[in-house]
Amino acid sequence: MIGIICAMDKELKSFENSLNNCCVHEIMGFKFFTGNINQKEVVLVKSGIGKVSAGIVVLLMIEHFKPELVINSGIAGGYHNSLKPLDIVVGNKIGCYDIDMELDGTPF
Repeated sequence: MIGIICAMDKELKSFENSLNNCCVHEIMGFKFFTGNINQKEVVLVKSGIGKVSAGIVVLLMIEHFKPELVINSGIAGGYHNSLKPLDIVVGNKIGCYDIDMELDGTPF
């Protein structure tokens, strides 16, 4: 089984639309979607934004579904002008920052 975590609905939607034999499991207020994508068993979940939410859902996913691999899919703050939707970016460095969901003082 492969686990896929997305922060926002918009990021989860393309995976959800590709999911066959979908079942929904609600655990502690999070909806986990299980099924198959291209004959691979997967579990999908929207964590919400932030590392605390991501940490909670990855723990719940591992505890309840035992994935062999967990992928965090989404924008991850990336917005370089050369990137297009659905481009895959693999980082060579990692940084850890808290988030600020305001742009010019206006909350998203």
